[in-house]
Amino acid sequence: MNDEDLPLDRLALLFAAEHQAQDIDLEGCLRHLDTLADDFLATVQPIGAEQLVSFLANTQQFMGNTQAYGLAENSYLNRVLAVRRGIPITLALIYLSVAERVGIAATGINFPGHFLIRFPEQDNILIDPFAGRALSQSDCQTLLRQNLGPGATLEAAHLEAANRRDLLMRLIENLKQGFWRGRAWQAAELCLEQQRLLRPNQAALKLQLANIRELRGDLESAKNLYTGLIQTTKDSDIGKLAAQRLMAMGHSRRNLH
Repeated sequence: MNDEDLPLDRLALLFAAEHQAQDIDLEGCLRHLDTLADDFLATVQPIGAEQLVSFLANTQQFMGNTQAYGLAENSYLNRVLAVRRGIPITLALIYLSVAERVGIAATGINFPGHFLIRFPEQDNILIDPFAGRALSQSDCQTLLRQNLGPGATLEAAHLEAANRRDLLMRLIENLKQGFWRGRAWQAAELCLEQQRLLRPNQAALKLQLANIRELRGDLESAKNLYTGLIQTTKDSDIGKLAAQRLMAMGHSRRNLH
């Protein structure tokens, strides 16, 4: 499937559903997005990017969850729709989904540490969905330094558009990093499985999977994954890391006997 054919909202909801104990109302969530679009078209004139931002941020009160930023629920689109609080990328998903329904061109921007939106037909307006406001180049420079350090310099690459696959990969990456920090290996492995559906040939994901299997104590599976990477990857750095982990596993086992 081509990237632009990926149904962002539906896939984000399906990925979220896999992580939650209870079933979610997938079609109800999609109808919620339809209703937001219908309400916007029925109540706002003229129809444009600026008006859409105001509608979602001010009228509908979708905004950043500043009180509990690190919650996994902030990455679940169904929960963000329900409580109207989230992180930049899930809020961006709502903006992009509604924009698509009302015919306003919009793209996601893979800005470091803080997902943004661009409206190309409206003077390339850049929007921070977390704060619900437009950003100048100076604002972007300040945000970049907050995320990467005081020496960071804004470059064109920081403002490149993210395709749909990129956006979904980053959405799951946020979840995975949180689970990894919390040593929730089963949930982190599920994130990796989801990412590997999107990027099946990415060697770095296979290396992470081997690492998680090792951390979970499934040493035979980890060994097989590391060995497979050494034999097949064309990325010399990945192959070297896999070899180092395999050697370390062997050394650890020898020390146990």
